[in-house]
Amino acid sequence: MSKITPAELQKHIKELQSRYDSLVAREKKCATFTVTIDENVEAARPKFDILDNFDKLVDLRREIARCKHALSVFNLSTIIPELGLTIDEVLVKLPMLKQEVERLEDYKNRLPRERVEPMRYAPTKTPEYTYINYKLFDIEEIYNMRSDALRTYQLELDKINSTATIDIDLEKI
Repeated sequence: MSKITPAELQKHIKELQSRYDSLVAREKKCATFTVTIDENVEAARPKFDILDNFDKLVDLRREIARCKHALSVFNLSTIIPELGLTIDEVLVKLPMLKQEVERLEDYKNRLPRERVEPMRYAPTKTPEYTYINYKLFDIEEIYNMRSDALRTYQLELDKINSTATIDIDLEKI
């Protein structure tokens, strides 16, 4: 057993996935080949053992699944002390919080009163204005609170991903 950080395990999973993708790409290229009627088929045949390739792909898939499972168990069982939430809970809440901050930012950046540009095909002689229907101060306050929460979630997640460790044997494939 070796101890590695979740960030290191995620990099290992990406490396395994890259090797898997490369083998699949090579398989697609070598599974068939084309020769002219005059060429020697055996001389033109690329060196490729499809059964060996299948075995390597099975081994890589098994190792990727094992590593992802270890990471999943870690995320489900590790509580970030500063937040009182598991890593999994934070990973679920982060995209929702990010979406909320983006929506609030849109409201925060609006002008209290903005002139509506007339449409080219239906111009009006009287200027029209769009007004916000909320207190800008309230939105800015909520935006600041939610964006601080987002930043805290991200920083705490980064911290635990680079300091906590997972016990796992990384197989040499």
